[in-house]
Amino acid sequence: MSEAFREAGVPDTAIVARGIPGAMEGRLSWLTSQFLLNGASPAGHNMLETGGASVQVATGTSYADVPWESDTNGSDKTWKTFAADDIRQTNIPTLKRPEFKVCYSGDVNSAGEQDAAACIALLRAEVFDDNKRVVKLAALHAGRMATRVYYTMGNSWKFNVFGRLGTGVNQTTYDAMVAKAADLCSKPMSALPASDSRRHQACFALAFNIAFLDALIDQGAMTATTPVLNADGKSTTVGAAASPEVFDNLC
Repeated sequence: MSEAFREAGVPDTAIVARGIPGAMEGRLSWLTSQFLLNGASPAGHNMLETGGASVQVATGTSYADVPWESDTNGSDKTWKTFAADDIRQTNIPTLKRPEFKVCYSGDVNSAGEQDAAACIALLRAEVFDDNKRVVKLAALHAGRMATRVYYTMGNSWKFNVFGRLGTGVNQTTYDAMVAKAADLCSKPMSALPASDSRRHQACFALAFNIAFLDALIDQGAMTATTPVLNADGKSTTVGAAASPEVFDNLC
């Protein structure tokens, strides 16, 4: 990235790296999807961003009026709450909490008690409960969110949802994701490609994002058939490039 700045003529002394809070990440993700829409949609649009450490929701018609929220319950952080920290395929993680067996069997050759519906329910109750900030925002803006298109961003959506739905799939629905989870959770790890370095997380990772949508549906912010779009594998850097909050001296 720094090389790209240099090629653009930005001096090294002007390149200062700093972290951004999760809430800003959500708003910049929203701005990225606006860029993909080639400008503001008259009805506005929603952005769901799922990362390893946090999740974000943002909605609005223009960058100036976008309400957003963030919670520190990303997919990797949640995994480490229920299972051992090791996420490598070659060292099978053990369960920290026995109820997590509905999301992860802990056995390479057996699906065990993995169950998509039970896993979704567990994650909805413990990770996306109604007290979470992202869920409260959805409840507050449900009427408007329900009329707006949904974009998604983050590796959790890119790889764990659209990547598992099939090559070239860039749109899905809650119902389609649930059907895929039912199939995926019924299979042992050994039935999935060995090249998939996180195949042991396959059932959990898809159920995690479904539980996110489940919470939004319960608030009336979407339905089971609302289209959910992949934001073209883009990242918050696209939004950051257009945001005066990030590059205030360059824009």
